[in-house]
Amino acid sequence: MIAGSERSLLAAIEHRPDGVEVVLAAPAGPLAERAVALGAVHREVPLFDVSFRPHPVDTPRGIAAMLRAGREIRRIVSRDRIDVIVGNTARAALAAVLVPQRVPVVGYTREHLPSGPAGRLAHAPILRRCAAIVANSHSTAGTLPAGRAPVRVIYNAVDRARFEQAASVSEAEVRRGLGVDDDTALLAVIAYLAPKKAQDDAIRSVAAMKTERPWQLLLVGEAMFPKGRFDADGYAAGLPRLAEELGVGDRVRLLGQREDVPELLRAIDVLLVPSWSEPFGRTVIEGMWSGCVVVAADTGGPPEVIRDGEDGILLPPRSPERWGRELGALLDDGERAERLATTAADALRSSFEPRRYAAAVMAVARAAAEGGPMPASEPARSGTPADPGPGRRPDRLGSGGP
Repeated sequence: MIAGSERSLLAAIEHRPDGVEVVLAAPAGPLAERAVALGAVHREVPLFDVSFRPHPVDTPRGIAAMLRAGREIRRIVSRDRIDVIVGNTARAALAAVLVPQRVPVVGYTREHLPSGPAGRLAHAPILRRCAAIVANSHSTAGTLPAGRAPVRVIYNAVDRARFEQAASVSEAEVRRGLGVDDDTALLAVIAYLAPKKAQDDAIRSVAAMKTERPWQLLLVGEAMFPKGRFDADGYAAGLPRLAEELGVGDRVRLLGQREDVPELLRAIDVLLVPSWSEPFGRTVIEGMWSGCVVVAADTGGPPEVIRDGEDGILLPPRSPERWGRELGALLDDGERAERLATTAADALRSSFEPRRYAAAVMAVARAAAEGGPMPASEPARSGTPADPGPGRRPDRLGSGGP
């Protein structure tokens, strides 16, 4: 399975400017295979996983594995004459900076910084030792405390080739595959199963809907994280029980992890993003691009993309009764739903483009390698001003230099 952060990395590799050579330091697996197919050189490093929440056994093991990966990265840098390291996640950047490197390191943070002291302590070396940090939204950047490294916001891209290929499959064909007729409204949440993604709130919301239309809620994704962080398996197991308790068990379907998300989005009427901690929300731009009505929580990254009431709907998180009222009204107002979906699709066709994304990432990497001025952050599409977060100067997020 390819995660969202890995899809962004593959987009940067595929659409990199001419003359840029990429060496991928990563464990063997699907990511490495796809990167090599796109022209990258693969160097294997040991797999490691460490939570930013301390654990008496797992944390020391994870740190030891991270240090081994960092030492291997240092050998790769020397052998392949690397000019700059880009850590595609905060953990990858941490592995690079914990072992002194001979070249600059650009960190990449795609998650809100954990509020606890352990998370901030883990990020301290990144903020102190990286030449620059890329964040996937102003919301994500705003959770970082002030540090030496300049922070630049670069928004993810839509994999246009992948989604255009999906257009060869008709909506009717997708619905037949799901066993759903044309009259049934399809709502969906596409995310790994976890409390912060709020699939439980989505179930409560549809249970509160009052609408004349038949409907189904599709939960696409699986529990991905170990119980050391939270009981993801227990959370996932509780979702069908919750649906049964609320009397909608026959209309809520858990589809598991799917590789045909672009095809599914062609048949989905309303994409729900109820997450109460969403750093960016890749499914937001993918849903809008595909012509879904996106209804998202008004916190984190989605308000930077969605213009409320114009090309999507923003609602307070953890408010299922409010969501239920809005969703019911939306399903019963086909004209409004069509207007929102069409406006979103038209707007997204000219933005979140992969070549722009790759060029922006490479520009930061080149500035770090050459010691030149950093390019500016990308502005929020919606025009919503970024909240830099406590302890961070507003001008750190958008200036042309450190």
